[in-house]
Amino acid sequence: MRNNSIIIALILFSCIGCAETTLRPETQEPNPCLTGMDTIQKHAFLPPKFKILSQTPVHGLCEIIVESSGKYFPLYVSPDYVLVGDMFQDQKAVTKRKIDELEVATAEQKRKVLDDCVSITYTPQERNIHRSLYMIADPDCHYCQTAGSQIKTISERYGMAIKLIIAPLRENNPKARAAICNQMNIDEYLDLSASETKREGEECDRAEELLAKTRATTEQLGVKGVPLFILDNGKRVEGANLKALEKEILGLLADMEMELRARLE
Repeated sequence: MRNNSIIIALILFSCIGCAETTLRPETQEPNPCLTGMDTIQKHAFLPPKFKILSQTPVHGLCEIIVESSGKYFPLYVSPDYVLVGDMFQDQKAVTKRKIDELEVATAEQKRKVLDDCVSITYTPQERNIHRSLYMIADPDCHYCQTAGSQIKTISERYGMAIKLIIAPLRENNPKARAAICNQMNIDEYLDLSASETKREGEECDRAEELLAKTRATTEQLGVKGVPLFILDNGKRVEGANLKALEKEILGLLADMEMELRARLE
């Protein structure tokens, strides 16, 4: 009899707990991204031309990654505030990981657009990796010429093909047209850059079409100056900063090695 009483008491206790669980109202935090854009428009300013790449709830905030002129801006939005900057967790930049993922995701699309604008391609004799380096340059740009004179060395050192996109700052540029119409190689182009008179004044439909397409693409990508280098993974290096360029190339190679090891494991 005593044992039966204990069993009945346990059942009653369990049922009371079940009833409390059932009757307790469920609490769920609202999605902060539902009103994220309204909050930004109320409390902050966005660039004239921007594109929202992602909106993700993160720790009660809405993480919004915005792209403008080829650059990425992280925003963290609450109902009353808009924060600009990176978020860190466990001593790691959470935002940077997200932006890196987005850059990789959009890199292939950018490569297709850039490939349609390539005027000259240089492939090293020993191409170690199936990767390319895009160089956007103006034949009248002194810094482009300085960087171009060393770009073949970098190409041979890392086994990367160079894809040159001619983007003159002035629309009526006879050097740019001459390079495209005569289908120059990279050495001829660099010699043309150093000359004021050599093989100028060429006219052909291909040059006009390619230069018009290049102008539209550079505007779309937010290119503000040349030279500009773009790697396959979407990383950009502005100016004739070849040390920074090599650093980005080494980072790309390290990422490729890690990805290969992960596949083999």
